[in-house]
Amino acid sequence: MNGREQPGRYLFPRNVHSGTRHRIKDREKSHLFHIVSTNPPVTRKSIVNQMAIRPSTVSSVVAELIRDGLVTEGAPVSAGRKGRPESYLHPQFNRFSAVAVYAVSRRFHAVLVNLGQMVMAERSLELPGTAGQERILQELTNLVGGLRNDRAWQETEVLGIGLALPGNLIASQGRWLKSTRWEQVRDLDFREISPRTGLPVVSVKSLDAECEYVLRRYPDLSRGGTLVVHWGYGIGASYAERGKVLHPRAGTFGEVGHWCLDSHERLPCVCGDSGCLETRAALWALLPGIRRRFPDAPELEDEFSEFLRDRDPLDIPGLEEAIDYMAVALRNLYQLFYPDHLVLYGPFTENVSLFSTLSRRFHRQIERFSHHPATFRAYKMKSEGEVFGCTREFFLDRLRATLEARWG
Repeated sequence: MNGREQPGRYLFPRNVHSGTRHRIKDREKSHLFHIVSTNPPVTRKSIVNQMAIRPSTVSSVVAELIRDGLVTEGAPVSAGRKGRPESYLHPQFNRFSAVAVYAVSRRFHAVLVNLGQMVMAERSLELPGTAGQERILQELTNLVGGLRNDRAWQETEVLGIGLALPGNLIASQGRWLKSTRWEQVRDLDFREISPRTGLPVVSVKSLDAECEYVLRRYPDLSRGGTLVVHWGYGIGASYAERGKVLHPRAGTFGEVGHWCLDSHERLPCVCGDSGCLETRAALWALLPGIRRRFPDAPELEDEFSEFLRDRDPLDIPGLEEAIDYMAVALRNLYQLFYPDHLVLYGPFTENVSLFSTLSRRFHRQIERFSHHPATFRAYKMKSEGEVFGCTREFFLDRLRATLEARWG
C-alpha cells in the first residue's frame, strides 16, 4: 500500500457503531475515519476544527488508525510563511476487501472490491440456462480461484464472498430456491462454496442489494418509505422503511414480474406460469419482437440501454404496451406501500423520453389514491449496487471491530 490518496466512494455511516453498545471514543474514531475517507486529503488541524475535539485526542486516534493500516500520513507540507507545516492524511481502502458475485443475463461476474468500492480484480463466465447445480457451484468456486491468483489478492485482507442473486432466495439460509435464468436451480445451498474457498459466504437478493446501495448513496431516501423497482431483463422490487430494507422470510418477496396482470391473453412465462407482467414488459419477452425490426438489438442490459438511448421508445415494437403494463404495476405497488420515494432503474428508464411517458401514465393511475406527494426518479446503475449490497455486512463487521478505540 502506498501513502497517496486512494480515490473511491466510502459509503459506510459516520458512526459504524450505531445500534450497538459503544463508547464515546469509539464513536470519535469512527467519525474521524469517516472524515478522512469522505473528504481526502485532510490534516489533523482540519479534523480538530470539524470535530471540535482536543488536538491530543486527534493525535491518539490518527496514530491508532495508522497502526490499523486504515490511514497513512504524508510528509509535512509548508502551510505558508506563518503557518506550521502540515501533513495530509489518506485513507487506505485496500486494507480490507471482499468478493462480490452477481449475474448479468446468464453471465456470472466476480469482483474483488475494496472498502472504497473500487474493483481491484475481476473475472466472469457465461453459464447456459441448462447448467446443473453442481456445475454452478463449481464454476463459481473457480471464479473465486481466478481472483485468488490475481496479484491484488495478495495486497489486501479478503473478508468473504457476497452473492447478489436474481430469482427466489432465502438469504438468511443461503438457499437459492428458483431462477428463471437457470432452470435446474432448485433449493441450491450456496453455503457449500465456503469450505471450497476457505471464506465465509453470504447471499442477498439482487434487488435488496441495489436498495441498500441507493439508501447509502442518496441519504434523503432513508427518510420515510422507499420503493426500488428494476425494469430490465426481468422485473422486481425491493422496499425499505426509514433506511431499513425489508427482508421477509419468504424468498419470493418482491417478484412483481410474476404478478398476473393479464387474465385474458395469458402468454407463457419463463417461470412456468402464464399471464405474468414479465411476458408483456420484460426485456427477455420483448426482444423477439424488437429483433424482427432491429436484428442487432442486444440482450445485455448495458448494451440495450445504449441501443435505446437515442431512439424514440414508441417506435420500438411492444414498448408502448409495455409502458402501460408497467404503469399499472407501479400503481399496484404504490397502493400496497404508499412510499415516500419511488426509484426505478434499468435500461428502459435510462431513456429520458420513456421515463417521462411512464411517469405521466403512472401519475394518472394514482390520482385518486395519492394522499401525499412521492418523489419519482430514475437512476442509472450498472453493478455497483449489487457489489456494495452483497459485501456491505463483511465491511461493517470488520469496521466495527477495527474502529473500536484502544488508545488511552
